[in-house]
Amino acid sequence: MGSIYRLCAITLLLITIDQVLCESQEVYFEIKDGYLNEVIFIGEKNITLICHVSDTLHANVTINKVGEGSVATNGGIGNCLEYNIQQVTEQYGGNYACTSRYEDKNTGRMVEMSRMLSLNVKDNQSATCLRNGTGIQKFYSVGDVLLLSCYCDVSVECNWIKSVEGSRVGTSILPMEVLQTNGKVIRRIVVGPLTSMNLTTRYDCLFGSSLDERCSIGPANVSINDEVSLFIPQSDLSKGCPLSVTPTPGIFSGSTEKTRGGQSLPEKSDDFLIYIVIGVCILVAIFLVVLFLFIIFMNRRNVQGMSYRQKLVMVLNNL
Repeated sequence: MGSIYRLCAITLLLITIDQVLCESQEVYFEIKDGYLNEVIFIGEKNITLICHVSDTLHANVTINKVGEGSVATNGGIGNCLEYNIQQVTEQYGGNYACTSRYEDKNTGRMVEMSRMLSLNVKDNQSATCLRNGTGIQKFYSVGDVLLLSCYCDVSVECNWIKSVEGSRVGTSILPMEVLQTNGKVIRRIVVGPLTSMNLTTRYDCLFGSSLDERCSIGPANVSINDEVSLFIPQSDLSKGCPLSVTPTPGIFSGSTEKTRGGQSLPEKSDDFLIYIVIGVCILVAIFLVVLFLFIIFMNRRNVQGMSYRQKLVMVLNNL
């Protein structure tokens, strides 16, 4: 009896957990190795966008290029979708949206969630400066900490310098980090916490030997015009979806679209299994109740046919 109770309790617990997970689903949309791809140069190869829906086995996931339509879909198989660009051209720059659609098991309605992502595609014939940190999408101010990144083609030497606004004299800054990937070099420096003196400082990344070819960050009074890198939440699958599934063609001929996901059974099969277990629990419970009533009935019949002495012996034995 106790085992049956535990089996039914576990089944109900699984149903409750499934409902909670359905309510807490989240869409993550990111660039594979995003910390290296805040800027993507024309000609780079194998840039991958990843869309992952958390806390569900299956969802209809679609990646769209805003204004142009769908570029990849998973056909409702799995919870993860990759869109791979074999070689970047200017047309791939712009905004993308990942949309997930699934049925809310509590209401039976279709739920839709979306996340946006921008591909910052640039020509590699110049340097590109980005800032992030605490001063994103606003003028930076005293107390902010800035992470400045300079993206250059690997064949060109780029260097950070700083200078006070109005001055022609600059000071070289050694990068905190130098990263090389896919034909480009990223040089990063950290500035801050900023003081009032920093607010009049401009940070330039020189492109090659020319003093005129550069990109700039700051000073503070014009920093709202800086090119910034927005924070994008990272999921556990930021390195890619786990298992390959048949790819679905998209709208661009120069790219491949891949969908990946787990090899779990469809959600409908999971629901059917739960219903079977619940049905078995109910049938077993009914059988046990009927058996219990039958035993009581038989005991009463036996007791009615006993003599006084036999009844007394039975009571003493039960004690």
